Amino acid sequence: MPVEFIETKKLIWEKRNYPTEYYQKLFDHIREHGILCPVMINKEYKIIDGNVRVQIAYNMEIPKIPCIIMDVSDAIIAEYRTMKSQSH
Repeated sequence: MPVEFIETKKLIWEKRNYPTEYYQKLFDHIREHGILCPVMINKEYKIIDGNVRVQIAYNMEIPKIPCIIMDVSDAIIAEYRTMKSQSH
């Protein structure tokens, strides 16, 4: 799947509070290396996977980030998020 650089402000992400240590480690890593793993989004720019990376990019004012656009429904996104949250 091709990677596209999408404007951060166009992405629809959930504002959440993450554990400070986790967020800070990822923030520092992105500041030093950039976003290495593309964010998965659907055609409406809703985040499938990568919410924390998008929140950090937004807070760091990174204008565009690497994304993979997938053709999936909101129901599939919700199912994926539920499965992912149960695995942590």
